[in-house]
Amino acid sequence: MSFSSEPLIYQNTNLVPLREIAEGLGATLNYDNNSGTIGVTKGNSKMTLTVGSKIVFYIKERLKMVATKVRRAIESIDPNKFTMYCQFHHGFPHGACGDSSMIIGKLLLDEFEIDCDYVTGNCIIEGHESKTHVWLEYEGYKIDITADQFRDLFRITEEIVVSTNHELYKYFEVKETRKISEYFPNELRAAYILIRDLIYN
Repeated sequence: MSFSSEPLIYQNTNLVPLREIAEGLGATLNYDNNSGTIGVTKGNSKMTLTVGSKIVFYIKERLKMVATKVRRAIESIDPNKFTMYCQFHHGFPHGACGDSSMIIGKLLLDEFEIDCDYVTGNCIIEGHESKTHVWLEYEGYKIDITADQFRDLFRITEEIVVSTNHELYKYFEVKETRKISEYFPNELRAAYILIRDLIYN
């Protein structure tokens, strides 16, 4: 591979023309000047770098890591420690998709500046129209830690879904989508702090 700009060493760091490397490998590169982030995408894979940082992360792995930590934290906390206004007080994962999505979305936003879409859908299968479900979406990925509440209805076995094409979502018609940054309910703040502190302390 030849470059229009030669790689160079600056302050003991190798600098390479990332855009040319990415495009040479069939990937696309996007730079966000406001956040200083560089995204390299090929197919369903994306890696993100931040100017001045030595950390590279792959978005699917980051989403899966946070989703898994939140689910394990919820499962380990006595339901009575959550307020009556929190879905986790009444059971998990059944009927807890809205609060779960809010908590994961808030954690991704606060810790990694990842602003997910909060998506509400209604079941489109005849006889099950009253079933609703909530999940997160980010850059084509659906993030859901309560998919297994549909184990009997749709034969879903995964506890944690981070996928661009999972079969569960074909059963739901999207009714509403909004950014996590637009709203976080006050009644979930105590649950959020409890879960966040358990994960990071």
